Amino acid sequence: MPPGQIDSAAWAQAWQNKWIADPKLPLTVVSTPDTVVMTPPCDPLFAFAFTRRMVACPLTKNGPPGSVPNGRSGWWQRYFNTSATGHAKRAWVQGHLLNHNIHGQGTEDNLVPITDALNRIMEKWAEKFVKEFVSKGMILAYEVIVHWNAAAKVGSGHDWLNNAKLHPKAMHQAYGDELRLGECMAPTSVEWHCWEVTWHQNQWVPLRELELGGIEGIESHIYANSWNQ
Repeated sequence: MPPGQIDSAAWAQAWQNKWIADPKLPLTVVSTPDTVVMTPPCDPLFAFAFTRRMVACPLTKNGPPGSVPNGRSGWWQRYFNTSATGHAKRAWVQGHLLNHNIHGQGTEDNLVPITDALNRIMEKWAEKFVKEFVSKGMILAYEVIVHWNAAAKVGSGHDWLNNAKLHPKAMHQAYGDELRLGECMAPTSVEWHCWEVTWHQNQWVPLRELELGGIEGIESHIYANSWNQ
């Protein structure tokens, strides 16, 4: 097995499923360590869980094929599937945290509701570069963080759990009747970072943070959802 591939059973299964594009590289490992739960004040009998942080480390050519969104998320079916509900004026999509071209699954734990505009920015300024790095055979650590910060105060960034809890009410206070049912749970922004990593002393350690794109060539890793489309 390649360096850093410590799960022999997973490696054997990957060979059986033909998920190995380069036997010199380890399998991609994806985790979603942080989750938030929100109840929309406009629909208080329902609560929905969202992944706050996705970490792919290592991220390589090797791994299961990704998939398009399956459309089964409760928040999508009830609020954001505008073609079905007909109530939202914004173009919402089920945004992948890990892109489906680099093993990201179209399941609820890898999806958040974002505008089509933000989804396109993420593709242009982050995912395009990460896919190129992977295709070149690099070993990466890739992190995507979702922010619900409508109620956040200066210096409260570390208190992301409480910020998310207060976010829906703050959205209604900020936007009032402009919001449609459930839109108060959409995140304010998405952040991403990518590193090249190597296996050293039984752990993945960063070699360097990789340059991703930025609007008008300015380096940036965080972009806001647009509420004025």
